[in-house]
Amino acid sequence: MGKPRANRWIVIFIVVLIVAGGWRYWHKQLRHRVIPRRFGVVEHGQVYRSGKIHPQLIRKVIEKNGIDVIVGLSGRYEPEAAVAEELDLEANWYHLHGDGTGDIRVYADAIENIVEATGQGKAVLVHCSAGTMRTGAAVAFYRMLVQGQCDSRRIVEEMKKYDWKTKDSVLPSYVNRNIYTLAVMLKARGVIDEIPNPIPQIESKGAKTYSLEELRNLDSAAASVRWGAGDWLLRGSVARWRVI
Repeated sequence: MGKPRANRWIVIFIVVLIVAGGWRYWHKQLRHRVIPRRFGVVEHGQVYRSGKIHPQLIRKVIEKNGIDVIVGLSGRYEPEAAVAEELDLEANWYHLHGDGTGDIRVYADAIENIVEATGQGKAVLVHCSAGTMRTGAAVAFYRMLVQGQCDSRRIVEEMKKYDWKTKDSVLPSYVNRNIYTLAVMLKARGVIDEIPNPIPQIESKGAKTYSLEELRNLDSAAASVRWGAGDWLLRGSVARWRVI
């Protein structure tokens, strides 16, 4: 009796190992060769989002969704660049940090690309590497400043849908602190008509929120420090974006 039972447990153990290994291989290696990484719709027929799509799927995804413009937030992605060149698509490459932070002017450029493209009836794919943090911030900014969406719960739910973890306060804190600066830039460029008041904020555990007046004061203080240090190269740029 003892030996058959022991053999049965060995078989069960081996099966569990095979299933666990197969699941890990599917999840880590194979899945994104079959399913585009975190692909989703922001605006049907206009704006799409994703992570880096596997080289085998890039052309199919672009053609299926009628993508005309690519906005990459994690640097130039060579397989995608090759397809874009072959299909004569517009491709814009930017670099932001993996946690979604970085130079806010990059988000201004990216959102301007999106709005210009959709205004011309072109479909846009915006993505980073994972499709979670940088893309999540870009979409949140787009929702709040271009679409005028102010429901923080909907913003958070969309971020969670693409695997942002609520314990992370870095991304919402970055968005909340920089949304006014971004709004000023976009208004100066003619991308948006007005700076929202109240200013939209993402309400999430551990993330600091600001009023419009607080953000104006913070930006004024930051500009004074930069100018006082004699940073003339930045001064023209800062002054330009501060036209309200």
